[in-house]
Amino acid sequence: MFGALLGGIVGGLGQASAAKSAAKTSAAALAQQKAQQERVWGAVDPYMKAGGAALGRLQDPNAFMTSPGYQFRLNQGIEGVAGSKAVNGLLRSGGALKAINNYAQDTASDEYGKWWGQQSGIAQMGLSGAGIGAGVANANSAAIGQDATNRANAGMAGANAWAGIAGQVGGAFDRMSSYG
Repeated sequence: MFGALLGGIVGGLGQASAAKSAAKTSAAALAQQKAQQERVWGAVDPYMKAGGAALGRLQDPNAFMTSPGYQFRLNQGIEGVAGSKAVNGLLRSGGALKAINNYAQDTASDEYGKWWGQQSGIAQMGLSGAGIGAGVANANSAAIGQDATNRANAGMAGANAWAGIAGQVGGAFDRMSSYG
């Protein structure tokens, strides 16, 4: 009788200890997972910001006209055409103005397609980063939910273990009281 009581108490204490250990292990795993997810989020955040900025430039009609690449190519070409005409004394001629106008229009047409492609590519990187970020957020939510479930299960296992101990003790006292 006392052996069964002692066995029940020791077994119940072991179960309670195991449940507590499981809860701690679950919490440690969650902390590691969250830290890893925060590192991933930190890595994709710059891409999301760059993508958002590129999307803003695509929506701004003046952004292309003030872009450094377009301004540089335009200025270099106009200076080249103007310099060529100035050497020949034709800087103020209709032909010089027409050459400068044609160069400016051709450059704008060529550069706009390139600029649009560059900005679209950057915006796409931002969208990809946002997708990764959403995946990280979803994984983090799932991990938190799983941790809560693990801790609740461990708590219930511990409570069941203590209930088992109480039942063993109560049963032993019942048996002892029936003897006399």
